[in-house]
Amino acid sequence: MKGQRKQIGIALAILVCAAALIAGGYLWISRPVSVSSMLPIAPDDISFCYVTLHALREEDVGDQSGTLTQEQTEELFRRLSTVEYRLDPPSLFFSASKMRITISPYAILSFSLEDGSFGELTLAGDLIRVTPPGSSGRSRLYVPDGGTPFQEEMVGYLQSCLPPT
Repeated sequence: MKGQRKQIGIALAILVCAAALIAGGYLWISRPVSVSSMLPIAPDDISFCYVTLHALREEDVGDQSGTLTQEQTEELFRRLSTVEYRLDPPSLFFSASKMRITISPYAILSFSLEDGSFGELTLAGDLIRVTPPGSSGRSRLYVPDGGTPFQEEMVGYLQSCLPPT
């Protein structure tokens, strides 16, 4: 009887430790990070930033695209750095290529660094897809603290940077 209680106690202790490790891992993964943590580049390292706005609804202005100036790119990163981001944990295990688009228009920013590597940032609603340069196309999804309104504000800024169609 005493030996059986000891085995049950050991099993429970192992389960408690495993649960604590899982909870701690989740909290670590979903901790708030800055834009420089999720996209470790400096605006001065970007040789060009190409923006494409895609409209989903007919009442929105049609698709627009253009290249941002260095000043516009710096302002974009300044605006992106005003909030913190949390990694969407499922994107660690599943492809981030299938993200839900919840705003129209939504923006895809493609950028190239001085060393020739490419990256991408997609502002599409409640999540931001980040493909850092040199990541072999592996993207992650992040949740901005500002949510969808923050992304709509960012898309509005990008619209103001592009020439009218």
